[in-house]
Amino acid sequence: MDLRNNLIVAERYLPLPMRRAYRYDWLRRYAALGLHEGHREAINAAVREARVWARRESSVGRRVASEATLESVFQWKQQATAVAAWSSAGNIRKVAIADVGKNIYATWRACRLAGLEVTAVLENGEAFAGSTYRKIPTVTDSAAVVDGLDGIVLSNVNPAQVDRRMLELTARFKVPVLRFWEPKFMGDDGTRTRRDPVPRNPLPGQLPKTPTAA
Repeated sequence: MDLRNNLIVAERYLPLPMRRAYRYDWLRRYAALGLHEGHREAINAAVREARVWARRESSVGRRVASEATLESVFQWKQQATAVAAWSSAGNIRKVAIADVGKNIYATWRACRLAGLEVTAVLENGEAFAGSTYRKIPTVTDSAAVVDGLDGIVLSNVNPAQVDRRMLELTARFKVPVLRFWEPKFMGDDGTRTRRDPVPRNPLPGQLPKTPTAA
């Protein structure tokens, strides 16, 4: 259902170039996860149902979302701007992308627009072992070749994962890491100092100190 519904979203709301890109990405991502868990028949069923919906959307007329809505969800311009500024400021030319997430296309596209060479996709999930992303090899953190690597772009924007992933990357790789997701708090007008959130499932040594009684 996850695969089918994501493919329907792509058919219904995305403009043609992005529809093709995300249809390709989401099919490969969810198929890899499903095959790893032994759900080949479920994947085939999802693709068949998505094709029926694709024909329906084409016949009744697609409801392509507004540019503002698409940007709020996929961050195409935001990521492109951030990567360009980061790479220019740090003289970064060769990077790796971290994590095969649902929106890795936006990160890959941002790197391409900035003229960066993407040498690898860092992904520790077993489902993606030995795979590629747009002809870029997918490797685990421990297998990554870091010689000549100028930086890492963290594509993961899942609030439940991104802090921990950032800690893993900065602990292992001694290069700049660019992240896109930052915590937001209700009523925050940007004028007050915010304490960094405690990462979920923190790494050893990353737990906050417990205050002692006076």
